[in-house]
Amino acid sequence: MALSERVPGPRALLRAAVLLVGAVSLGGCRSPTPEPLILLTLDTLPADWIGAYGAPGARTPALDRLTRGGRQVRDGISPTPLTAPSHATMLTGLEPPGHGVRENGGFRLEEAAATLAERLPATVPSAAFVSAVPLLPAAGLDRGFGLYDAELGRAPDGSVRLERPASETLPLAATWIRRQRGRCFAWIHLFDPHYPWEPAEPWHRLMHAQGGGAYEAEIAAMDAEIHRFLRALPPSRAVLLVADHGESRGAHGELTHGFFIYDATQRVPLVWNAPGVAPGIDPTVRSLLDVAPTLFAFAAPTDPENPFRRGGGVPLDEFRAAGEPVYLESRHAEFLYGLAPLYGARTEGWKYVHAPRPELYDLGQDPGESRNVLAQNRDVAASLEEWVGRALSRSARALPDEGAGLSAEAAEGLRALGYLAGSGRRALPSPDGGDPKDGIRLATLWFLGMDAVRRGDWDGAVVELRAAVVLAPEHREMRHELARAEFGAGRFDDAASSARLALVLQPATSECELRIILGRSLTATGRPAEALPHLQMAVRVGAGNEGASAALKEAEARLVR
Repeated sequence: MALSERVPGPRALLRAAVLLVGAVSLGGCRSPTPEPLILLTLDTLPADWIGAYGAPGARTPALDRLTRGGRQVRDGISPTPLTAPSHATMLTGLEPPGHGVRENGGFRLEEAAATLAERLPATVPSAAFVSAVPLLPAAGLDRGFGLYDAELGRAPDGSVRLERPASETLPLAATWIRRQRGRCFAWIHLFDPHYPWEPAEPWHRLMHAQGGGAYEAEIAAMDAEIHRFLRALPPSRAVLLVADHGESRGAHGELTHGFFIYDATQRVPLVWNAPGVAPGIDPTVRSLLDVAPTLFAFAAPTDPENPFRRGGGVPLDEFRAAGEPVYLESRHAEFLYGLAPLYGARTEGWKYVHAPRPELYDLGQDPGESRNVLAQNRDVAASLEEWVGRALSRSARALPDEGAGLSAEAAEGLRALGYLAGSGRRALPSPDGGDPKDGIRLATLWFLGMDAVRRGDWDGAVVELRAAVVLAPEHREMRHELARAEFGAGRFDDAASSARLALVLQPATSECELRIILGRSLTATGRPAEALPHLQMAVRVGAGNEGASAALKEAEARLVR
């Protein structure tokens, strides 16, 4: 279930007993008021879109105050440009090769990868409030939380919503915090800046008047909700603010995120604002590995060991040695388009990207990562390449977990958010495919086509998805979506043809939906007898699918006439 409550395990209870003895010996007692420890994760927000990080004209006063009042990491780096894998790193203190979550959908947290909630003392109640489909319990990030609230609600048509806004998530978290006594831990995830950008009024109108767009309006609206939330917290609160990844917004030809590991998507806000933490700027590069050890050290100050240091993380109130690389990866292009995976390393001065055509950037001279200087600095590249190889040797799982499948509704939600998802397998068979730099055109056409589908522009979707299918004729998901768009545009013969082609491609996913499109297209063109076997198969493979049953009844009724 998306909303769940748990009883702490015996290991957590034992640790709690040890810590409680220590607290009593020091004369401590449980505070009658909440002392919240908050992990506030913002989806899809680059550091340079916040005023305190230097964004000119940013409307982020709440985030600015929180940032300037705490320890601000100048270069916080996310290991991956995807929601579930980056949050798994925050909660476990492990890189993606260690915790095993490599993509949104199809992967589940390794059993050996303990979460922060699992390791907290039993005297510290915990709750999570997440705001979007990628963080539903299927990924395994709910482990250890006493409450995991991922109830996104229903859209007017009855389907599961893809996300809920900060205006709904934050009041739920505030209510839970008010009911606690003493130290408590709340992870709050906000999704507002993520595509689709559909800001509520008056924010869209206000930002438009100031020359901003829908993305800026989503950020401004979220900031206003954060202001209301923070104002109601007690002064004893501690907040770790971080984003899971950024947004390319056209940089390097990428419209959103997931494909590349440039700083546009990897450099994120990372701020530790807590009692006793002096405000200031940390100039070293810090990874999201440092989130879990920071929170654990604050929640369990008398615990003699911090288990989250084992993955290489260092609490944010301690300095990390300059020059240490941080790990980067994106396997998005591999799993979804059959291209090569990207791995990399980031230091204060350099970015290395392991790809079929490897890249090296001198960030001091070229912060926009526009000039590949590998040929002039092969010794630097070789050193970072060796470091990346050692990091990959700790890999927990290379391929998706067939047992970690999403529900059909969740898979459809990920697809609508701009991800091809739900199969639990790579879309094409080759892990040694082409360079993702050569595949960005395909990803762009896919995004534009699916955006048109979302808006109901079926003719526009057909144009974009036909162009995508020309580039990837063996891609089953793209042919599936082309068939859906053609059906929506009333091009039933074309839809039937596209559905037939998709059904013979691998991997064999979405059979129910494809047979519904094929059957309905045949029925619409006066061939209900030909449609019947496809719709009967759709009913069998999609047990309980109301659309399949309705389409079959329609074909049977047409046959009788």
